[in-house]
Amino acid sequence: MIPGTLSGCQAGAPCVLGRMLELVTKERYQKISTMLARRQPDLSVLAENVHKPHNLSAILRSCDAVGVGVVHAVQPTGGVPTYNETSASAEKWVEVRVHASLGEARATLGEVQFLAGHFSGTAKDYRDVDYARPTCILLGNEKHGVSHRAADLADAHIIIPMLGMVQSLNVSVAAAVILFEAQRQRREAGFYDAPRLDEAERQRLAFGYLHPRQAARLRGLGQAFPELDDDGDITPVQAIGTETTTETEV
Repeated sequence: MIPGTLSGCQAGAPCVLGRMLELVTKERYQKISTMLARRQPDLSVLAENVHKPHNLSAILRSCDAVGVGVVHAVQPTGGVPTYNETSASAEKWVEVRVHASLGEARATLGEVQFLAGHFSGTAKDYRDVDYARPTCILLGNEKHGVSHRAADLADAHIIIPMLGMVQSLNVSVAAAVILFEAQRQRREAGFYDAPRLDEAERQRLAFGYLHPRQAARLRGLGQAFPELDDDGDITPVQAIGTETTTETEV
């Protein structure tokens, strides 16, 4: 990466990110670009009171694998811890958005079909649902499942048929089963053949992944991220400051 600073600093505004000398390879940028080209912005998961960190981490890992870039969580304790050994660093690539209430999460999700993993008289086999539609999959914790409120808000209830003696799967395993069915349907529909995030959003996310410290500081300053060229490089501009950082490779 060529030393340079972030462009777009407004006249008179502090541009304190300083010089960057990042170890960003073309291969790494291409890997991130390929991942972003497969992201499914209208497919998400809402974890309701999934308290065990290893379960949430495993859900993040499955989400990353099928192209889900955002997981929503309703967690009254206010924290969403993850275990790196379970998520395989998926928390670096999948954003977790924490909501104070189920109603807030539902409003944020907007016009999507809301599918709750829930045993009921109207529940459908998870394979009989059209995941090509904008979809959010709602999952509760293993002890209580989804709340009555969540079940009432859902557009449909889905179940994974169990043919043995046990009646349910671990929540993270259930998430993986449902998500990979969604991936299968979307792949058949051609949803992974062309980017579904616009170019500006892919650039924004790529910069955040490649330069997380600088991205955090830019957000704090309310400044836009610079554009990246085809190799993931930032167009060189006048160097300001002396900060040098090295980001960990993918």
